[in-house]
Amino acid sequence: MLRYYRARHGNEELADTRESTPVPNKQAVDEAVVNMIIKDCQPLSFVENEGFRELLKLIVPSYALPSRKTIKDLVSQRYEEEKEKTKKDLQSAVAVTLTADMWTSMNMEAYLAVTGHYVDKESHELHSSVLAVQHFPQKHTAENIATVKKEPHGGVGHSRKGQVSCH
Repeated sequence: MLRYYRARHGNEELADTRESTPVPNKQAVDEAVVNMIIKDCQPLSFVENEGFRELLKLIVPSYALPSRKTIKDLVSQRYEEEKEKTKKDLQSAVAVTLTADMWTSMNMEAYLAVTGHYVDKESHELHSSVLAVQHFPQKHTAENIATVKKEPHGGVGHSRKGQVSCH
């Protein structure tokens, strides 16, 4: 191919036709790191791992990885944003169905998770949001579970628009 090009175009320099990849800005990389920590359930200390730091330095050499404290603040900020979004979604839902799931940890500690299920008014899509996960040391009776499910969950609340189901 090079011989063909030179025969047709002489000794002109070959133009560099490779497209350069745009370097993402710091905020975009910070958000990607926060997404990875949340989606993959990584500890906040993950950003201190040498291998992770080397990988980011190779991919985005100019990027300065934030400290664990900064990542903690970014994760907390994302939590608050998602909580507010869920609050608005639940308030605008026609009905919310609550489900409860209980399990015991390897340390024999019981936990209860409450999830709200609702249909979005505009898109008509089913959504599910975990409203609370809490330690549940009391007996696993229907009365105790119902008491927990009547309380506002994780600061989100469900405005008593729905049905309750236990699993």
